Formats: sequence, structure tokens, C-alpha cells
Amino acid sequence: MEEGVNKNYMNRVNLALKFIDENLDVKLSLEAIAKAAHYSPFHFHRSLQSHHRRVSQ
Repeated sequence: MEEGVNKNYMNRVNLALKFIDENLDVKLSLEAIAKAAHYSPFHFHRSLQSHHRRVSQ
């Protein structure tokens, strides 16, 4: 189960990164990036914070 969750998370992060890369000439908002990753802005922010904490430890 954990592997499936991580794979889904990484797929969504990759969607967000692709969206950012394709829109470098536009001022981006959290809402727009979260929408591209199929997250609410709240959950997108929390997911990235959680991931960052785990990676930086």
C-alpha cells in the first residue's frame, strides 16, 4: 500500500513540475499548480511540506 501511495504522490509532483516548466513565463499561483497536480491548494502545500521534512532529515 505504501508503495502505491508514494507512486501516486510522485506522479502528482511530476504533473506539478511539468506544469511549472511549461509556464515559466507566467506568474504562477499555488492554486494553479495544485490544480495541475489534482490537489487542493491546502493538501498540495501540506504534501510538499511533509515530503520536504522527510527528505531534509
